[in-house]
Amino acid sequence: MPLLSDGFTIFASQNNEMKVHYGYDNLRFDNPVVTAGIFDGVHAGHRFLLEQLCLRAREIKGTSVAITFEPHPRLVLG
Repeated sequence: MPLLSDGFTIFASQNNEMKVHYGYDNLRFDNPVVTAGIFDGVHAGHRFLLEQLCLRAREIKGTSVAITFEPHPRLVLG
């Protein structure tokens, strides 16, 4: 994944189709359900969180949105 000047990547899914957005300019989502995190590996905790995200989005016919950061905030904040 490239280093980004704005520092984050957005993954959005509706109807089981994932789209990746680098940055946030002009993004519009229908009924977004959002989580943010590092997601540096899909372990049981991340998997549970993402499953809940998708479940809630489906319940409201919305879009599941996961925001992750690049580079890792620890590298930026020290």
